[in-house]
Amino acid sequence: KDILGTGRNNLTPKTKNRGRFLLRHQQRMPNNIKLLAEAGIISDRNFQEQYNYNSFISEKDYETLLYLKQDIDNVSWNILARPQLNNFEYQTGWLPKGDLYVLSEPLLNGFATWSSHSSIGYGRLRNADVPTNPNDIFSPIPYMNNASGVVAMTRHGLVAPFNIGALNITPFAWGEAAYWGEDLTGNSLGRLAGSAGVRSSLSFWKVFPYVNSRILNLNGLAHKIRLEAEYSYTESSADLGRIAQYNEIDDNAQERFRTRLLTNTFGGVLPNTFNPRLFAVRTGAGSSITTPYNELINDQQVLRLAVRQRIQTKVGPPDRRRIKDWMTLDLEGAFFPDSGRDNFGEDIGLLNARYRWNVGDRTSLLADAYYDLFDNNQQLWSIGLVSQRSKRGSVYLGLRQVKGGNTPLKSQFAVASFSYAMSPKWVSTLATSYDLSEGKNRGQALTISRIGADFLFHFGFNYNESLKNTGIAFTIEPRLFGSSKGRNTSNPGGMNMGSLFGGGR
Repeated sequence: KDILGTGRNNLTPKTKNRGRFLLRHQQRMPNNIKLLAEAGIISDRNFQEQYNYNSFISEKDYETLLYLKQDIDNVSWNILARPQLNNFEYQTGWLPKGDLYVLSEPLLNGFATWSSHSSIGYGRLRNADVPTNPNDIFSPIPYMNNASGVVAMTRHGLVAPFNIGALNITPFAWGEAAYWGEDLTGNSLGRLAGSAGVRSSLSFWKVFPYVNSRILNLNGLAHKIRLEAEYSYTESSADLGRIAQYNEIDDNAQERFRTRLLTNTFGGVLPNTFNPRLFAVRTGAGSSITTPYNELINDQQVLRLAVRQRIQTKVGPPDRRRIKDWMTLDLEGAFFPDSGRDNFGEDIGLLNARYRWNVGDRTSLLADAYYDLFDNNQQLWSIGLVSQRSKRGSVYLGLRQVKGGNTPLKSQFAVASFSYAMSPKWVSTLATSYDLSEGKNRGQALTISRIGADFLFHFGFNYNESLKNTGIAFTIEPRLFGSSKGRNTSNPGGMNMGSLFGGGR
């Protein structure tokens, strides 16, 4: 039986013969040509999540492909051939696909620069196989439905930057012609799209040389501010709702979560405020020349604003002072003139803040937040304290929230982790997590490692509340490449004992 977490703790696999095969090869050839080859096959949809969870959520997807690439100055081309062999995943088969990039080619004696991206291929997009176990919740991802055919596009852009004193101004414009042999309605679709606008930035600062504090380790302050603004107006001849997402925007782990989210969180109907493609359009993810997912544009008018600040001081011996960031604060937001069309009725959105206070050379306070103002909005924040004791170890304490307005999507976690090299021979790591919103312990993991001349010895204990799983493990890891001199001994050999029990879930 597969034990995958709440609601999926007793799943019968589709097959008893389970496993994986992975082969990756990279070859560098003359004339700056690179060849990548990969064969990645998995027996069933839940094998990776059950037995290799850390790899499943954090590493590259398993694919079978050949990829050839060459870079020549500011020109780059590549060819990709990728069949779809793991039919339980959402993965476009490309048979094949070619891309050509030309970046920042100067025009009119440097007055403007031209960039372009052109692509053509035959794409085959298939809905992922439905799980055979009814307890393995699955809802198809609507924008990755069955579609196949020629997929072609060419996008060209111009920028003409200039300065007015300290103010940097960059007018820009791009246009695109795209074609899909089959869209989500089963018909062919052509699209013409274009965008024009201007981005600008202004930097200024003030120095406070007489601000000193022994307690805060301050030797003068410099406050630097950068103001940024970008206005863009985009028009598209085709609605995004008709276009299949041939170019994936998520990895397999995120897609697996989306196939459950619709049913177990939203009751079968996904609010538009949580549609990942609409979020990508609002953030401008598909608006650059080199974007890997050119599908993600729609009619839009937006003004994006940002204030980036840093306060710097000097530290170190009096005769060897060096400059470091003492505090940084980035604030971002967007104004949508046509808010009913572009931002669910709210003029202001995508409010984002990131703060860091480097209390000392080894200790930092971190915080960030991401909010919108419409109903069923995202409400994300985190705050944490991290202390890095050189290469000997580190400790982290933090709180984080993921909340979706008035929906059931809500979690607040308290997390802590500790890693310490107790001596040149012994290293310990400890991690714990507690769900404050549900009042539940989520799990703990402890690892003690001994560093020997020829082997690493690991002893680990893990408890995972959601999996109702307790484990003890002992491993011996040969040091095939000799001494670890110069390595970070807080994680010798890169071993993560938590992965033996599905730690981190």
